[in-house]
Amino acid sequence: MNEVYNWGVKRYDKASSPENVEWVGFSHRELGEIALAQGNRKTALDHFKKAKKYLKEAGMAEWDAKGFEELSEKLERIEKKK
Repeated sequence: MNEVYNWGVKRYDKASSPENVEWVGFSHRELGEIALAQGNRKTALDHFKKAKKYLKEAGMAEWDAKGFEELSEKLERIEKKK
């Protein structure tokens, strides 16, 4: 997953198009899921915060409102468990 993230960041650095920012956002989301599965809430929280930021920039709230809401709710649940 780190390779996908690095590839997405390189694309985003060259052109911050909605498609490229989407790759970065989804990569952070997946890395957050991995960290959460490994029991690392702090790292997961960091990735989910970044995922939300980038996916908001990509307009996810408009083209996948349900998915964006699920991400937001997951982030809130993790923040409450600090």
